[in-house]
Amino acid sequence: MKKSNILITSYLTIVFIIVSLLLPGCGNNKDEKVIILGTSLDYPPFEFSQGGTAVGFDIEVANALAQELGYQLEIKDIDFPGLIPALKSGRVDFVMAGLSENEERKKNVDFSNSYYEGDVNVLLHLKDKSFKSIDEASDKKIGTQQGSVQEAYLKELKETIPTIEIVALGRNPNLVQEVKIGRIDALIISETQAKKFIEANPDLSYSPIESTQADIAIALKKGSELTKKVNEALKKLDDEGILQKLKSKWFK
Repeated sequence: MKKSNILITSYLTIVFIIVSLLLPGCGNNKDEKVIILGTSLDYPPFEFSQGGTAVGFDIEVANALAQELGYQLEIKDIDFPGLIPALKSGRVDFVMAGLSENEERKKNVDFSNSYYEGDVNVLLHLKDKSFKSIDEASDKKIGTQQGSVQEAYLKELKETIPTIEIVALGRNPNLVQEVKIGRIDALIISETQAKKFIEANPDLSYSPIESTQADIAIALKKGSELTKKVNEALKKLDDEGILQKLKSKWFK
């Protein structure tokens, strides 16, 4: 083979290697370093969209976890009822959505250790429709996020107050809008969320009810090796004071 042909062949080989590394989908290193978060960007201050960017407590915790584990974080915004199915099917690697552990969910996914203490449920309503207790919700339309622990609570409550009408939707902002235009009487939601929605909607108020939800944790695929790594990373973030710093930032 002529020397010129050898040089051309060597040059083309080098170009092919460089292009393979740069093109999306080529090479395995990039794919191996990406971890996909499934969340529902309608749950302030845990996760919501601000100017088209995902922000919130969960988002910052997820970024800190990804960095600690050596991954780049990719975020998929999915309606809340679709999060667990997305995790089970492998579309996402973990779920953070102000998610609390309960027996029904534990049948389908594994949970990390808790990273945020549980929150009190409240009834969010217009200021002129105050509820002094949940008993006053009789004969009312009460909204809840589909697939949430609040929906499970309302279903249990309906067994003792059968006249309650449950309205379940996938997104909390849609439920808030239904309250504002009077199509539903109140929305059951966590107190932390209620306060954030009231900041943007001063015509709303809330009334506490005697109910609490479990502490918030990360959902992972059943039997995932990632669960142990996530727990170790969470402990490190807690030991280093990073979790507390983020709590102070988002839950003033």
